[in-house]
Amino acid sequence: MFEIKSIMIYTLGETLLDVIIDPKGKTVARPGGAMLNVAVSLARAGNNVALISETGNDHTGRYIVDFLTDNRVHTGFINSYENEKSSLALAFLDKNKKPAYTFFKNYPEIRKLKLPDVFNKDDLLLFGSLYALDRKINEQISTTVRRVSSSGGLIIYDPNIRKNNSGIDMKKVYEYFSLAHIIKGSDEDFENIFGVSNLKTVAGIIREINSDALLIITQGSGGATAFLNEMITEVPAPVINPVSTVGAGDGFSAGLIHFIKKKKISTAAVSSLHLSGLRNLLGSGIGFATKVCLSEENYIGQEARV
Repeated sequence: MFEIKSIMIYTLGETLLDVIIDPKGKTVARPGGAMLNVAVSLARAGNNVALISETGNDHTGRYIVDFLTDNRVHTGFINSYENEKSSLALAFLDKNKKPAYTFFKNYPEIRKLKLPDVFNKDDLLLFGSLYALDRKINEQISTTVRRVSSSGGLIIYDPNIRKNNSGIDMKKVYEYFSLAHIIKGSDEDFENIFGVSNLKTVAGIIREINSDALLIITQGSGGATAFLNEMITEVPAPVINPVSTVGAGDGFSAGLIHFIKKKKISTAAVSSLHLSGLRNLLGSGIGFATKVCLSEENYIGQEARV
């Protein structure tokens, strides 16, 4: 167990090496995983951030941890398992620079998260993806989320489910929806979860589970839509020629969190945001996502200080 009082932002999720192949066969490898991508963008923007994750204590795992350290992401909550291999993802880009993934995941039979001794009321936790639904570790994740909730911290859940929900523990998904202050996902995520594409219908289903949460639905080049109380607002995305869309949604999450921390928006204040605040929040997310799409990396650039 570790206690680091100065760190306010925690991202909890999978760590792996992304091997990205473009349509011409050009191949690059870089550290990846949704929550790692968010952590790197946040750190590069000047935020204090820690990644809670797992990796193998092999050459790949050490390379990833060194990369995170170089990018000012705290790595004390990454459990590096002895004599285990790190996970890998192959990302094949189509002509629109959108990836299709093949995953090779490696974990030991017994797994344990490394966590802070204490979560504070100003802390923020982002978690999600299929990692949060892994039956070998999801009860530890649920306990962590509830610890943050009981401390008064802010919880953001990104389901990031890019395939149909067959085999997915929907009871756990609904539990996470019920615990979050902000639920952020893509239109594709929610169609895969609920089987509907209409955004207002999705919002209605979410409200039945958690009537107080801020719901944000991203729509790729179509921008993003927010639902809060009786308010609905949309912010368009700029027209760009993306280099890669790998990590775009994670960049959006980083932009949301950066805005929340920069404006010192408390957990209680999220549910009472005004229309202008919502639009500025979405704009920050879109701004970060755009920077990622114009980069060859999964994160905003090294020079970014937003």
